[in-house]
Amino acid sequence: MWLAVFSFLVALLYLPTMAWAVDAPGPWRKSCEAAQCRVEQFGVTDGDKPVLRVAFEPQAAGRAKITALAPLGISLRAGLDLVVDSAMPIKLPFERCTAQGCEVSAILDPAALESFVKGTTLTVRYAPTDALTASIPLKLDGLAAALNSLPR
Repeated sequence: MWLAVFSFLVALLYLPTMAWAVDAPGPWRKSCEAAQCRVEQFGVTDGDKPVLRVAFEPQAAGRAKITALAPLGISLRAGLDLVVDSAMPIKLPFERCTAQGCEVSAILDPAALESFVKGTTLTVRYAPTDALTASIPLKLDGLAAALNSLPR
């Protein structure tokens, strides 16, 4: 019971920090903190509880930073896999865990970013325990337009 209460409280702490706006196309939402803007999408469970956040921030020279935030209490050894459609997984190690969750990030070169922009589904895989794997699908529809909607 305490675990359920703790998970609920963590979700309550995390959700108010999300600055949602509806001006990005498709399933993507624009979020700005200070002068830094990104587009993000949340993966949810069957009960509509957010369990994952994936964000893209434009960088110089046609690059973008991708950041994924997975829930607390997962196995960190396996890292996190990003799979666009049926391509080979991009394996990323967890960098840090905070009260909001455990984070990975990478700078995507223009070719890698193009694969995300042209893809249809991003599947994010992580290990809730050493014996299980969670796969959270996110729609990539509208990612190019969402990135283009961000201030430069």
